[in-house]
Formats: sequence, structure tokens, C-alpha cells
Amino acid sequence: MAENMDDRAPTNAEFDGQVAHFKVLAYSPEAVPLLDKAGVAANLDDGCVELSADTLNAYIAGLSELRYWPREQAMKAP
Repeated sequence: MAENMDDRAPTNAEFDGQVAHFKVLAYSPEAVPLLDKAGVAANLDDGCVELSADTLNAYIAGLSELRYWPREQAMKAP
């Protein structure tokens, strides 16, 4: 059993919780198959950044906002 949260992988529910709270998220290109298998890759928006040398500065700049508010409108039921 993991001694603390850092010793284990996050669950799908935890990922969904971060998305639901409009957090700016980053992922590595190697994580795409995992995100695909978890069923969340199709729902990644502009608040989700695939990290690379080209996107790192944009991700860091986005952290200053702490939340990606356009996701709130997309999650509301019509």
C-alpha cells in the first residue's frame, strides 16, 4: 500500500476531478495512450497541454490563471 499520495498513480476519478475544477493540466506525449485507454483523451481541451520544449513556456504561463474557465461552459448541460 502506498505510504502517501506521491507513491501511487492518480485514478481516473482524480483526473476527472481536476478537469471538473477547471485546473490547467499537463501531460507528456508518452501519457497519450494511457489517457486514450482511460477514455479522457477525446475530451482534452485548450486547458490541457501536451508538454514539449515548444509548449513548456505556454503551460507555465497558463498556471498563473490556475483555472481554465472556458471549460466550465463546455461542461454545462444545454
